[in-house]
Amino acid sequence: MRVFMRRTSRSERAPALAALALVFAGCALLAVEARHLTFNGDDWVFVLDRRGTGPGVLLRPYNEHLMALPILGFKVLLQVFGGRSYAPFIALLLIVHAVACLLLYAVARRCVGPWLALIPTAILVVLGPAWQDLLWACNVAFVGAVAAGLGTILVLDRRDRLGDWAAAALLCVSLLCTSVGVAMVLLAAVLLVLERPRNWRRLWIVLVPAALYAAWYAGYGESGVTGRLLHRNLQNLPSYVPDALAAALGSVTGLAQVHGSTFLVSVVPGRVLAVAIVLGLIVHRLRGGVLRVPPLAWAAGAAALTLWVGACMSEILGGREPNQNRYQYAAVALVLLVVLALAARSRVPRRGGAVLAAVAVLICASNIALLHRGAAAWRQKGEYTTAITGALTVARDHVSPTFQPEDFGTGLKIGNFNLLLITAGPYLSAADDFGSIADSPRDILRRPERVRQAVDLVLGRAEHLRLGPAAGIPSEGARCRTAASGAGLGEIAAGPATIVLQVAPGHDAQLQVRRFASGFRFLRFGGGGLAGPRLDRGTPLALRLPRDRARLPWRMRVSGGRAVRLCVVDAS
Repeated sequence: MRVFMRRTSRSERAPALAALALVFAGCALLAVEARHLTFNGDDWVFVLDRRGTGPGVLLRPYNEHLMALPILGFKVLLQVFGGRSYAPFIALLLIVHAVACLLLYAVARRCVGPWLALIPTAILVVLGPAWQDLLWACNVAFVGAVAAGLGTILVLDRRDRLGDWAAAALLCVSLLCTSVGVAMVLLAAVLLVLERPRNWRRLWIVLVPAALYAAWYAGYGESGVTGRLLHRNLQNLPSYVPDALAAALGSVTGLAQVHGSTFLVSVVPGRVLAVAIVLGLIVHRLRGGVLRVPPLAWAAGAAALTLWVGACMSEILGGREPNQNRYQYAAVALVLLVVLALAARSRVPRRGGAVLAAVAVLICASNIALLHRGAAAWRQKGEYTTAITGALTVARDHVSPTFQPEDFGTGLKIGNFNLLLITAGPYLSAADDFGSIADSPRDILRRPERVRQAVDLVLGRAEHLRLGPAAGIPSEGARCRTAASGAGLGEIAAGPATIVLQVAPGHDAQLQVRRFASGFRFLRFGGGGLAGPRLDRGTPLALRLPRDRARLPWRMRVSGGRAVRLCVVDAS
């Protein structure tokens, strides 16, 4: 008897250890992909806009979400580790993700057994279609909400006082992460309503978190969806939900690929799969089969529907498409729960299990490829982030506190919209308090040309480079050159200095300026409009190059023009 019990315990321990190893390996892969990443996009909201200790810091919504716990996590990490490295923030995300994967394994183990439970765990741990959720630290909000929901499923099964209190607490945690928690509350409510024997008294488990969330919404909640927007979203709902389902089905089966943008997954494979599933159910019913839907399947399906309806109805300015990759983590987790619940009573032979394992390997391989592609795109975004914040540091003695390094106009020019949430004042204040990921001038010079060109554009705007009236051509203390045309002047290095330029009337000319870039692209003066007055009027114009925190000189050249005279008056 002792030998038998020892063997049994070992056989139960082996798949659990395999699950731990699988999750560890998946998170290690994610850590490798994230090793060169940095703060991006919405991360800056948590870093810059939630300073201080008042209740509004945690309770004020962001994009209509209550995100108190992720904001608190960022604040703690900034205090402990500072802001010079993204690694602690990624570590927090991966820890929460590992917990979610292990909780999914625990739920799956109850449904399909210890070995088959490894399959959904493997799919979730390297869910490439949801790469933003796995590589963007602020999305610990989505991952945390899902992890708390999975934990709720497990503790509800205890049916004791401790389990009920734990379930209520986990639902509160989910709601404090993001609005995905609303779907998790509905999931728990459906489970309680459908449980046998039914105990209506247990509904307090969901009513208390729901009441607390309603109280928060009464005090802090907001929604910009009214009038025409509401009508538009209602019209989009019949197509939005099927597309969201198709995206989730494609993601969970490894069939989803990038669609147009790195941030969107394709819905066509999922549509085909959905049609195949519906046809299969019809054939099954025509043959006299009966499909019994367990409570967990109803609950997870209702939660998924809530998730997709909420995303559609909250659409304002775009960016909440049904196939957004940041929505795939929660959607796939819920779809996996439906599949696990439906498969709970099925018996899979050993050969069938081997086939499923092989399919799972193919799914993971496809999703890892998407993960790698997403990480590469995110690293490119990060290059702009560290270099452009480096430009703010260089120009900090001259830049306005309200200056945005990437407004929409700049974003269109450089092809990057990753720093729209940064303004110079809050950024420089946070950099003083916590340190910064910003590149030094030497680091900027190592960046790709496209990034260095963007830095020159931002630096020129931050230091207010602009042609203006000059008192005249300087006669003393200046280095002057004269040429029949702008090309004859060659390339000139200067700064800090004032550049005085005069061109004969009637001959178009431009002063082109660069600093970190190898080529002249964005900074062109003399064409009128935002670039300042025209150079072909014959009057002297001046461009001031201020002293800043980089020793690298500006370089310039004149294109076009006749009888061109350029003088450099070095700053004293």
